[in-house]
Amino acid sequence: MYADMLTLDELPHDILVRVIQELSADQRVLYNVRLVSRKFNGVTTPFVFSNVLHCPAYYNRERCLTILSDVVERRTTVFTSTRHLSVSMGVMVGQAKEHYTKVWFDLWRAVLPTMTNLRSLQWDYAPLNSCPIEWVNSFIECLGKQNTLKDLSIHVALDRPPPEFSLQPLSGLGLFSVWWLVEQAPGASFISQLSGLLGRCPDLESFKFRAERIDITEIDPSVTLAQLLDGLSEPLYPLKLRQLSLKDVVAQPEDFRTHLRHFHHLEELTLDLEPRVLVPRHFAEICAMLQTEGIHLKRFFVEAVSYPDVSRYLASYSGLEELTMRSLDHKDDSVVIVEDFITSVHGHCLSLKLLDLEVNRISMWPQAIVSHLRLNAEQYVALRKLRIRVCITLDDVREMRAGHFLDLLEAATRLRALRCLECPFVLYKTGSYTTNWSRDDLLEPFRGGRSSQIYSFMDRVVERFKRDHQPDFDIVLSFV
Repeated sequence: MYADMLTLDELPHDILVRVIQELSADQRVLYNVRLVSRKFNGVTTPFVFSNVLHCPAYYNRERCLTILSDVVERRTTVFTSTRHLSVSMGVMVGQAKEHYTKVWFDLWRAVLPTMTNLRSLQWDYAPLNSCPIEWVNSFIECLGKQNTLKDLSIHVALDRPPPEFSLQPLSGLGLFSVWWLVEQAPGASFISQLSGLLGRCPDLESFKFRAERIDITEIDPSVTLAQLLDGLSEPLYPLKLRQLSLKDVVAQPEDFRTHLRHFHHLEELTLDLEPRVLVPRHFAEICAMLQTEGIHLKRFFVEAVSYPDVSRYLASYSGLEELTMRSLDHKDDSVVIVEDFITSVHGHCLSLKLLDLEVNRISMWPQAIVSHLRLNAEQYVALRKLRIRVCITLDDVREMRAGHFLDLLEAATRLRALRCLECPFVLYKTGSYTTNWSRDDLLEPFRGGRSSQIYSFMDRVVERFKRDHQPDFDIVLSFV
């Protein structure tokens, strides 16, 4: 009987692959599986080296030298399996030890040509003295020879790249994103490099630029949509952008209009602008353009709703799947504006999967949504996540009032597809169009997380509701 049983090595290849796939989330397990046998090693290696993360540090310098030697001497071919590479470039070292980092650049330059199936790169770049610009540019030159590279994400931190920084060797990307984590705004030379790269990517489908600056001292952010898209002025062909996501970028309507031919295939638009007086009007003009051109988004970040063009655009079509509305202006709180917006959202009830209403002040928005859901919840057949801020004051806590919050919870039970109801707390009484919130405007002096009286009260309300109703969705409370 036992003679007819298969050993592990004799299992069919496709079954082994399925087994390894189930184990692929744990790299340590995969390393051990490689040691089982030659066959297991061959099946597991592509999973182990499919995603490679390299974070230079002193403790791994010797290992880096060993890998470099193996690659140079062609004793390994494992990196042909690499599809995604993450590189952290920039460590704090004294000037006397700068030469210690050269081996990492030597390794990257040696390994990249062997990554013949590389599809995406996440590059964390801190322009420190451990990263001389000539080494950085030589790394970019190697990237430029990777014909398979289609997805590039650059995270810039600590300082601006020097003027000599060059993306000129790169082209042909399908997805390109930049995350700016520097207090100062990007310099003109860096923006020019980004814009030029966009012009060399005729098949670009996604562009993201996010600036997460700690201190914003200028009245307006210094990066404009016109600067970023300047490289797209010359190409005769229109791009087929499906995703455009911008944060801390001035998006003037005329700049959007200039490049409108590149936006006709847009499915996702995020214009996350810094608070400024002109944002609502500019945003409304862009919505009017979208409606005129028949551009029907599937994922949309709405910055303000006080101008009727926003609701008109949303009401002009159906099929929206994800909608986030962030309001920082009390002008959005009028009865007519709120009702028009909710009515336009209702037109997407069959397709909407995510609805996120970010109104961080005392307003009529939560009650209006509850009233709408009481009448129409069953029509939102695809809604899986609802996020809406809930207003509970210290007076509510003292008097044990949670009726309007319970109304929201009960209305949510009628959303058949709902899997998550996220209820951050309203933190401010009025909110304002400023970059720094006032402590005097807080509903409750912040003491941190779960020490909040409001949090403790709402947590008890949620636990009782779960016990009594056993909802099929998660209920998440937060301050974020």
